[in-house]
Amino acid sequence: MSTCIATIKFQSPRDMILARQLAGDIAGLLGCANHEQTRIATAVSETIRDCLRHGGVEVVDFFVREADQRTVLEIRVVASMADPAALTSALAKANSIEQHLVSGLTAAKRLMDYFSLEPTEVGGRLITLGLFLPKGTRMSAEDVRTLSQQISSRKPRDAMEEMRQRNEELLGVLEEVRTRSLELVELNKELEDTNRGVLALHNELQQHSEQLRKANELKTRFISEMSHEFRTPINSILSLCQILLGLMDGDLTPEQKKQVEFIQKSAEDLSNLVNDLLDLAKIEAGKIDVHVSEFGVANLFGALEGVMKPLVVSEEVQLIFEGPTGLPNIFTDEAKVSQIMRNLISNAIKFTERGEVRVRAALHSEAELVVFSVADTGIGIKSEQQDMIFQEFVQLCSPVPHKVKGTGLGLSLSKKLAELLGGTISFESRFGEGSTFYAAVPIRYQRQLNSKGAPWSLKAPQEDKGVILILEDDLESVLIYKKFLQDTGFKIVSAASTTEAREILSQITPKIIILDIILGGEPEGWDFLAELKHGIATKDIRVLIVTVLEDRQRGMMLGAQDFCTKPIDRQDLLNKLRTISFGKKLLIIDDEEVSRYIMKGLLAGTQWELIEASSGQEGIAKALKEKPDAITLDLAMPHMSGFEVLSELKADPRTRDIPVIIVTSKDLNDDERAELEKSALKVLSKHAMSREETIRSLGQELEKIHMA
Repeated sequence: MSTCIATIKFQSPRDMILARQLAGDIAGLLGCANHEQTRIATAVSETIRDCLRHGGVEVVDFFVREADQRTVLEIRVVASMADPAALTSALAKANSIEQHLVSGLTAAKRLMDYFSLEPTEVGGRLITLGLFLPKGTRMSAEDVRTLSQQISSRKPRDAMEEMRQRNEELLGVLEEVRTRSLELVELNKELEDTNRGVLALHNELQQHSEQLRKANELKTRFISEMSHEFRTPINSILSLCQILLGLMDGDLTPEQKKQVEFIQKSAEDLSNLVNDLLDLAKIEAGKIDVHVSEFGVANLFGALEGVMKPLVVSEEVQLIFEGPTGLPNIFTDEAKVSQIMRNLISNAIKFTERGEVRVRAALHSEAELVVFSVADTGIGIKSEQQDMIFQEFVQLCSPVPHKVKGTGLGLSLSKKLAELLGGTISFESRFGEGSTFYAAVPIRYQRQLNSKGAPWSLKAPQEDKGVILILEDDLESVLIYKKFLQDTGFKIVSAASTTEAREILSQITPKIIILDIILGGEPEGWDFLAELKHGIATKDIRVLIVTVLEDRQRGMMLGAQDFCTKPIDRQDLLNKLRTISFGKKLLIIDDEEVSRYIMKGLLAGTQWELIEASSGQEGIAKALKEKPDAITLDLAMPHMSGFEVLSELKADPRTRDIPVIIVTSKDLNDDERAELEKSALKVLSKHAMSREETIRSLGQELEKIHMA
């Protein structure tokens, strides 16, 4: 709905001053700042000046209307032309008159939030200028009538008063520009100092990194090459202990026997430590060999049972080996598999005071693997310690310290050995309930597999996809989410309030947050979402809003990746999560840094990984290198225009299938637009429509690409 609040019927060029005054006064009464008043007043006077140059002005109308949930001040200028036939031809063919007029109105177009130029039925032209009023501005019918009365009661200022006001505005702008220039100079100085410091720090870090790398190489080489020197004295001590305990040189007193047994036990512990250190060093130095042989899992379990049973000293703990059935023979290094299993089983026994340690083996359902598992009913591992257990020399705090002794190398060595064989190790654990460790080994060892391991999941058929935080105060809804998401690979954490959610976020960083807006009867979710997207540590967390409210636009503007209303079924939820979990690449080709900056701001926090190119040549190079999923392309670029870039992209088989969206400020004629639409997915104008419409159109096209 739009309402006219003032009209000026042009009788002489002097009415241009009245129109300028009226535009600024109306903007001021509607709550616009001084610079906004100056902006619209200048745009109106520039528009009228160009219209008078090419013909005349019949009328200027001032309207207030609602558009896209915003209040707009709209000025409509009806212009007459000296040659209507030439005008019609100009609109159709973009001849010199059209080009000249458009270039004259460019300033007005840039000053306004939106601008349109249309022919009238009588051969004239209707020019529409629009300015969005401050957010929250709403005009009732009574407000409009009051505003109209205020405008009609104002007396126009004379030329001297108008000149004085213009001078004041100009002085204000000049002072602001001067202040900004000084601030910019200071900022540039600070940036230069910072850059010098960063470069110096970077060079220093590189030097330290190189020193550490060389030191680590020397350490590894030294340990790996000193195997004989380390093991010989320890073996001598063990042999001498055996001689003494075997009474080969005479009897020992009970006290002497106890002392020798202590020496023997210490030497055995030291021998185990040295062996683990040497094995780790050899793996890191690439000097350990894999000796492939054929063996059966049943025979391996039989040997392990004989070795590990004596380690179970508590009658309350059972060590159970489940007999494997239907497993083929394995072609790999049996000794290394046995070493991995001994480490896992001995760890499980150490941390289990009562219950059982159960050892199993089974074929993996999706790969040529045998998956060994060691499950215990021990103390489990705290969640905050689980990221540390494969680090060297790490020993976790245990409530049973008298049983848990060691070097902290067993799990690290087991992981490296598994990776050496082409497999890997994973685990799952609940503190106070127990742990299960999985070791996967390929049925046939392949030498081309490197130490990085294989790309399969070990815990279960589903891979670990990260943590989902559910912010929902309804317990039934939380239970439904958990049921929907079981067996999907996501770990679920829930919070019933924003306070509880903040506490969780201080400890973990979830991959996705499922957010309800209504919490405790109040729409607290909006503020929490804004807080997330402004936080340095949380701004990149992807958010899915699931709520009873229907305000998708607000949710997306605040930075959510997707929005849906309750109730939501399982398949829709999984589709939404799949869509926002895996991002895609978007290449922005535009020579204007400001335009690229705006584009990045619009897409910040979305699923798109943004890549920039400041020229056509750079854009083509990055398209070939990065293989983006979509490209936004400006047309008006120096050296190589967007038309040429699009032509080369579509001519190259490596890039011809990448969707291209044209986002440009260039005014296109019908032939140019038709030609572009043959190759580009969409052609969008930076100025021909409102900023919100451009953003929405671009978002819709990118969403189609992302869902494809």
